[in-house]
Formats: sequence, C-alpha cells, structure tokens
Amino acid sequence: MLKLITISLLLLNLAIAQMQKPMDMPHAEMDHDDMTLCRFAPAIKFSELAPAVLMTGVGNSQFKVSTKSNEAQKFIDQGINMLHSFWDLEAYRSFKKATELDPNCAIAYWGLFNSITQTSGEMREERQNALKKAEELMVNATDREQRYIKATRARFKGKDQYIEEMEALIDAYPEDVQAKLFLANTLSSGVATYKADGSPAPGKLYGQMILKDVLHTHPDLAAAHHYWIHAVENGPRPEIALESAARVAQMAPHVGHMVHMPGHIYFRIGEFQKAIDAFLQSMKVDSAYMKDYDMNPINNWNYTHNLDYLIATYAENGNLDEGLRWAKAVREMELDKDRSMAGGLSYILFGTYTAHTRLYIRYQIWDDALKSIDELLEKEIELKTIASEYYKGMRFYILGMQAFKNKDSKVINESIVQLNALLEKLNGVRPEIAGDWYFRFALKILNVNAKELQGLSLSLQNKTNEAITALENANTEERDIGYWEPPHYVRPVLESLAEVYSRAGKKKEAIATYQRALKLRPNNVHSLNALKRLSAN
Repeated sequence: MLKLITISLLLLNLAIAQMQKPMDMPHAEMDHDDMTLCRFAPAIKFSELAPAVLMTGVGNSQFKVSTKSNEAQKFIDQGINMLHSFWDLEAYRSFKKATELDPNCAIAYWGLFNSITQTSGEMREERQNALKKAEELMVNATDREQRYIKATRARFKGKDQYIEEMEALIDAYPEDVQAKLFLANTLSSGVATYKADGSPAPGKLYGQMILKDVLHTHPDLAAAHHYWIHAVENGPRPEIALESAARVAQMAPHVGHMVHMPGHIYFRIGEFQKAIDAFLQSMKVDSAYMKDYDMNPINNWNYTHNLDYLIATYAENGNLDEGLRWAKAVREMELDKDRSMAGGLSYILFGTYTAHTRLYIRYQIWDDALKSIDELLEKEIELKTIASEYYKGMRFYILGMQAFKNKDSKVINESIVQLNALLEKLNGVRPEIAGDWYFRFALKILNVNAKELQGLSLSLQNKTNEAITALENANTEERDIGYWEPPHYVRPVLESLAEVYSRAGKKKEAIATYQRALKLRPNNVHSLNALKRLSAN
C-alpha cells in the first residue's frame, strides 16, 4: 500500500509539474551530440498525461466550430494543426482539453476520435466512445460539422464511402480548406501514392490536384506543404516538392515531424547533407519537447522515426562512423512492457534496434553485421514480440551474404534453407501486439532476402543467366514491398545483380545496373564507388 501511495504521489507531482509549464513551447538548450537526452522518461499512457497547454509554432490552420468557449476554440485549432502534423499525442491532448472546456462541442469529440491512431490498440474503448459522443451531440452542431462526423463514421464502411462524404462536404462548403486538406491526405499522402514502375496509383493525381489548388489559394498553409511532400516524395519527380521542403519547417518550427519533413525530399534526391541537417534539427526540437514535458519515445513516434532516417542517410552518404555513433545510442532505447499495444513501440523494435545491423549490411561489412545481429538476439526484451523472428531472418541473410563474399556455396545454400524454413514457419503468423505492426513488411523483406541469396548462389555455381533472372525477379519483389521512409530494403538488389554481371565479365551490363541503382537512390556512395572501380579497370 505504501508503495502504491508513493507511486501515486510521484505521478501527481509529475502531472502538476507538467501543468505548470509555460504556455509557449520551450526551447531547451542542447547539443545534438547529446544522444541520451530524454530517452528514458516514463512511458505514461496518453490518457494519464497532464492536460494540454497552448503552444506556438505548431501550424496555422483554423477550424471554426460552434462553441461558446473561446479557449475550447483555441484548443480545437491546435488539435487540427496537430492532426495535420501527424502528432497524435498532442492532437489527443488538445481535443481532450476542448471537451473539458466545452462538453457539448461535437467536433471536439470528433477530433478526439481521430487523434487516437497509433494508440488505438490500448485506447479502443475511449476511441469508440469519442465518436459515439460526437454523434450524440450532432444535434447541437452545424450542418458542416455534422458532415465531418458523418464522413468519419462512413469510413467504417470503406475508404470510398469516406471520400464520397468528404466530396459532398466540399461541394456544399467549397471554401472549407480544411476539408480539402483532409481529403487530399486520404487520396495522395501515403506510402502507396505511386506504383513500383513510377506510375501514380488510382486517385493519387486527384489528391495532388486538390493540394495544388490549396497551395495556390493558401500558399502559407503549413499543412498543405506537409501533405504535398508526402504526395510526391515516392514518385518519379520528388524535386517538385523542393519549395515545400524549404518552407514547411519554418511554418511549424516547434513540431518535430514538420521540421523533419524536408529530409524526406532531400534524401530522395540524394542531397544527403541537407537531409542530415533537417533530421538533426528535428531531433533537437523533439528532444527539447520530450525533456520539458517528460515524454518517452513510445509516445512521440517521430523522435524514433527521425533518428532511424538519420542513420539511414549516413548509410547512403559514406559516413559509416557517424551512423554507427547514432545507431549504438538508439539501440539502448528502453521498452515498457506495459505499452505493448502502442504502435510507437514498432519504430523501436524494427527500426532503431536494427539500425546498427542495417548499417553494416549497407556497407557490406558482414563480419560486423553478424556480430551486431547476434548482440541484438541476445538482448533481453520483456515483450511477447515476433520481432525476434525477424532478427533471426536477418542473421540467416547476413550469413548468406558473408558466404557469397567468401565464395562459399555450401554455407550460402545452408542459409537459404534456414531462411526459407523460417519463412514457412512464419506463414500465417499474425502479430498479437500493436508494437509488431511492422512485421508484415519484415516478412516481405525476408522473402526478398531469400530470393536475393538464391540468385547469388546461382552465380557462385556459374549459372549466370539463371542468376540474372532470379535477381531481376527479386528486384521486382523488392520494389513491390512499397515505398517507405527510410527504404524497407537496406541494400538494393540491383547492387547484387550488378556484382553478378561484373563476376561474369559483363562490364557494360554491370555499369548499366549500378546506374539503375542510382536512379533508385541518387548519389548513394556505394553505387558511385562501384562505378568508379569498374571504370578504372
């Protein structure tokens, strides 16, 4: 009992301390070399955190609603900006505060529902109740507000039904720029906006047209620039978002994800130093926020995602030492076993925990990659997670790649057998915790790993034509995994294919294949160095 009272008092003091924070978002002085700052704050659940405060520098969207409370309106505006910034935690706290200030405001509950995304696994009941409450209060809402709530309910029937409702809303209220932004985000702001061949997926150009219109009428709207970057980053011309990349961070300087966003475009076009600068600045913003509000990375997914992207950038620009410095630090992130149903956990389990190993894979330092993955497999993780199966698969892949380097057909074939056996074992396995949501992609990665190793094994057997066919198929499957930030597949299969051409004395084909890899990842040092070596011979 005494222990429970002590814990309760500590939590109460923490809550009071948070409520006493200044209204403006603080800027803690820090050096980006401090890699341990804010990492191990308590992983308190959203619903147990202190109430929201009004912040500055978080965007400039306004969403006028029917409320008699000016303060509630301010928090709703803030919540809308947080939704547009994918900052689910602060969106939740903002809308939660709005419901307290005006319990009869339907849109406040609508926003609360929409803010419970990555934590929906552990906040399912609160999420359902929020939408139910919004619907109960619709009688007090305007027609416009009712349409937003109806559109959200329609989403349970399917994406097309949601789109239809939002189109009807925009038709009735053509000046509602927020409705246009939410619709455009659904249509064209996602990792599947373009197919593997570079052609747009159905409906994506429609979303881009909406965003172009909003950017024309509201060129200073932070959310529009955010969505525009996402809409085009995985297409054949990411450079068309350079203007947005140059502006978005200035429009929401206190939102880590918005400060991070330019890095997406700079990474895609191979301007790695600019990407690094953006990611480091985002880390500063997030770290200051996490320090001053006692936040854990599980609650602030962008912090982890951003550092993973930073390390991936060092994987491409040739600065292995700097990448390793960060990768070693983020591998020490702690997990809270009581938060297994929080989606933010997945960014750690599959992202930062594997970043160290993935760096060595990208640089083809197989001995160190093997040591790294073995260390990860030995790490004690107090969770019922299937991420460890992914780690085992990574190990088989590393052993196979190491064997190819050593021209050891026996070991590479053993690795293929082991990896395929693991894949068969995992066939049909479904995650039991929200923290394993990335596992569906991990399985696809391991499947391509197995096919890549098969192609390389054929090369060692001097079955060059069969090896080329196998690796081209693996390359297609790699692209079919889809776009991700950073890329799902650490080292493009095209580089293995180029090696096979080179081993077979097909210099012209090897050069052409490395050039294909450079189109996929412009200016990556690995393909560039390989081309230099080929040109020198």
